[in-house]
Amino acid sequence: MTQPTLSHDLKVLSNAKVVTTRREGQNVYYTLNTEKLKKLEEALHEIFSVSDDCICRSVDVVCESGEEAV
Repeated sequence: MTQPTLSHDLKVLSNAKVVTTRREGQNVYYTLNTEKLKKLEEALHEIFSVSDDCICRSVDVVCESGEEAV
C-alpha cells in the first residue's frame, strides 16, 4: 500500500470518526474510536444475522450466514 493511499484511507476513517488523530510535530497518530466501532459492529450484526423473519426461512436454501433454512 502506498503512503498516499494510506493517508487517504486514514483521512476517510477520521472523517467518519472511526479513528481519532493527534499530531506531534510532523507525525500524526491515529487511535481507534472503540465506541464508534462498537456501534458499527452492532449495526453489521443486525444486518447480517439470521432472524425469524429472514427470507431464507421461507424457502429451501442456505442463508449466507451458513445456517440452513428451516
